[in-house]
Formats: sequence, C-alpha cells, structure tokens
Amino acid sequence: MEFVAGPGGAQVQWWLMESLPELNWARLIVSPDGHAEVFDCDGKTHRFETEEEARNFLSEDEFRPWNHYEASDFADAPFSIKDVHPPVGSTDAELLPQMLVRRS
Repeated sequence: MEFVAGPGGAQVQWWLMESLPELNWARLIVSPDGHAEVFDCDGKTHRFETEEEARNFLSEDEFRPWNHYEASDFADAPFSIKDVHPPVGSTDAELLPQMLVRRS
C-alpha cells in the first residue's frame, strides 16, 4: 500500500469509494504505535487499535486504496481519472467539503 508521510511520523493513505457519479473519500492515518484512524465524508473520525481493523472497516464499506484505481475503473464516468484527486487541506475542516464529490 502506498502511504505518504504525515505529521509526527504517521503514515497517510487515501481510500476511495466510487459510486459514479459520486466519489466518496476516506483518509486512513496509521500512527507509529500502530493505532489507526479513518476520517470520512460525514466528518467522523473512527479509531482502531490496528491498521488491519481500519482497512477491514474501509473494505466493508467498499472503499479501495486510491493507488489501486486505474483509468479503466472510470471508463463509464463522465470524467477521466486524470481529473480525480484526493482532498487537499491541512485540517479536517478544510478536507470535509472535498470528501464527497458529486459529478454529473
């Protein structure tokens, strides 16, 4: 899985559930001690004892790691994968409006 470095040595990974034309993002953060948290489009942060528990939570809701998507996954979409990017912001408040994207 592709992670990027986050604050305090945490690892950050974006997950996506595509229910075209909607894109629903979730952010997985794994701390150096192994605890994990998921921030979702409802503005909720779900905390887990392990990364595996967090991944199972996301998978059950049909999320997939963003880096697992390919152009063919968006073949029926009215937009290209090149137009899809994870939310950007330094706070959860900045991210929240970008976590659910409705496209037509």
